[in-house]
Amino acid sequence: MILGIGAMTIVESVIAQFDRMMGPEGGALRLIDASESKVRVRYSRGQSECTTCVMEPDDLRDMIAEILAERAPGMGEVEIVTL
Repeated sequence: MILGIGAMTIVESVIAQFDRMMGPEGGALRLIDASESKVRVRYSRGQSECTTCVMEPDDLRDMIAEILAERAPGMGEVEIVTL
């Protein structure tokens, strides 16, 4: 099922928030697609000399899923596609 405008806005907002966090280390997030059952996000980790500054894909997935569960209850899983 396709997301309604309100839910899609929430998803886009959350992804944009995390994208801003990844930017200083050269990383980027882009929403691939979203439905009630799954949110797919492309993650480019970027390059950094600080190994703890670049988030692992599984940790990122868990954080996005937690925030979406709070802001849009009933959302499905989050899938991170890495480059």
